[in-house]
Formats: sequence, C-alpha cells, structure tokens
Amino acid sequence: MLTAGRAALLAVAAALSGCGTDLGAPLARLQPGGNAPSTSLALRDGAVTVRGPDSYCVDRTASRPADGFAIIASCARISGEGSPPALDALVTVQVGTLGSAMVDGSEAAVAAYVRTPEGQALLADGQAVSVSDVMQQPGLVLVAFRGTTGTTDPLSPPAWRAFFDIGGRLVTLGVRPYPDVPLTGDAERRLAEQAVSAIRASNRGQRS
Repeated sequence: MLTAGRAALLAVAAALSGCGTDLGAPLARLQPGGNAPSTSLALRDGAVTVRGPDSYCVDRTASRPADGFAIIASCARISGEGSPPALDALVTVQVGTLGSAMVDGSEAAVAAYVRTPEGQALLADGQAVSVSDVMQQPGLVLVAFRGTTGTTDPLSPPAWRAFFDIGGRLVTLGVRPYPDVPLTGDAERRLAEQAVSAIRASNRGQRS
C-alpha cells in the first residue's frame, strides 16, 4: 500500500511529465501584435478561469483551452500597443484534469520531489537543470531552476514554476524571462506570486 507521502510524490512525477514543461516553446508560440487583448480565459470547458496580474492578458491564439493550457503575457506585447509593465515576462498555465490536485496538505512532499534528480529532469522537459530555490506557502510550492552548463537553452536568470490546486485540479504556472528583458530571480518570483493570486481570485470557492 502506498503511503500518503509516496502517493504525493508519484502524483508530482505524473503531473510534471504530462504538463508540457518546456518553457522555451511558449516563447515561440506567443503571437505579438494584431490580437485583441483578453484579460481572462476559461479552460477545461469552463472549469477554471485564468488571468494574469494587472497589465497582463491571455493570448487566445496561442492558448489551448480544451487542453487546459494558456499563455499569458503583457497586454502590450500581445496587442503590439502601449508599453509593457516593469515586470515583463512570459507566463504559462497548465490546468490538470479533475482529480489531479495534490498540493494542499502535501507541500513538503512536492518540494522534496522537485529537488531529486528525477524531479529536476522533469522540470524542463528532459533538459539538464539545477534547482536553485524551493519555497513553500500554504497550498503553494514555488521552484526556481536554471539550465546547467552545456544545455542548448540555458535558463538565466532562473525560471520559476508554481504548483497549486484549484477546484480539484493541479495548476502548474511557469514564468520565463524574455531574452531582451532582464529580470532578477526575485522579480520573477514576485510575478509568479502575483499570477497565482490573480488566478485564485478568479476562482474563489475552488481553492482545492
């Protein structure tokens, strides 16, 4: 029989391996200019609504609502008009299937798994990465990681990943800096926390 901790670790592994963790591909899918900005988008047949922090919009063209996947960027980048916010980076969101929630009450298990070699291998779709920081908050785990020497897509400063639950579903949120916009790791973490707060606010009553 699986212990609760072991079951949580297996759930983390399954979630990481199936959520499209390569943060480089969304940079190519972002469709700047010519899109009417939308501040929110319903995923998984309306089960979860995602939105970004202030000045952020959802790229409907590049997102896949039926698959629970959304790309969020500054409204200025998506529309091609105006100036981007001070914290300007790409945000990706993957909402899992019903029953995939596993962070609430298992924050320590999730945090422990992403520090293992297996967890690190899954964080960036097989690329060699090292985890530089893991933070736990009630119902939330934040992970900072970067590519190691020799990778084709080094992540510098570290990319951040957040894991939390909404309405019985695991939500995986990634923050990736743009090559032309330097952000500190601390700034990326703050953006990740702001994005998590925005999604939670859009789904009040569905915390876990």
